[in-house]
Amino acid sequence: MLRAWLNMINDEAIGERWATLYPIASSQGVGKPTRHLVSPRNDAAGQHGALFGLDARLALMIFAILAVVAGYVAFGRLEAAKQAALMGELQAFEQALAHYQTDMGTFYLFTLNKPEEEAVSGEDVAALWDKSKLKEGFQARWNGPYLARENPKSRNFGTYSIFYAQSNREDACDAAAVCHIWLSLGQVPSPLWEAVNKNYDEGGGKYPEKAEARMNAGRVQAEGSGPTRTLLLKLEGRPQ
Repeated sequence: MLRAWLNMINDEAIGERWATLYPIASSQGVGKPTRHLVSPRNDAAGQHGALFGLDARLALMIFAILAVVAGYVAFGRLEAAKQAALMGELQAFEQALAHYQTDMGTFYLFTLNKPEEEAVSGEDVAALWDKSKLKEGFQARWNGPYLARENPKSRNFGTYSIFYAQSNREDACDAAAVCHIWLSLGQVPSPLWEAVNKNYDEGGGKYPEKAEARMNAGRVQAEGSGPTRTLLLKLEGRPQ
């Protein structure tokens, strides 16, 4: 009897100790309130997972920002490359026409195998690399090709052509007036035209032109005012 009573006491003490350390639902015990404990290992794992998720989100945000910045930088470099390429093309034409007229000793138009009254022709520019475009009397003086790239098409925009007019671009050439070669290139984006004009006519921005006159004044002029323009560059004048 005594042994049974002692065993009962021991069982209750052990039960209370067990319930404290490893609680179970009250519906399965003796009606005593239970405490829900969290395993230290599980708690650490949860915190680690939360921190990892936060780090991943921060990393994704940083990568997204860097991608946007890299895109703007790449776009800026692309536009700068296009501007440099266009400036190189314009300068190449300018030098080629100067060398051509030096070799010929006369105005470009007078050397071409075409009626002189035909002031505009998309094929005139080809005389810089094709001797057959010249009159027979000038072919012996031809020392070309004067351009490394024998193609009237721009690398990035439209097609180059030549026309002849006085300095104001409105009046046709005549015997008494100074006549100029005008180089024309279509489909030039307006911001790029602005950059070329700034370089040629505004001293890199030091001497800005009046806004209302800048498209019809100076060496660089334009036709059209939309997203793209026809760039017009006044080149060699007729020797006097």
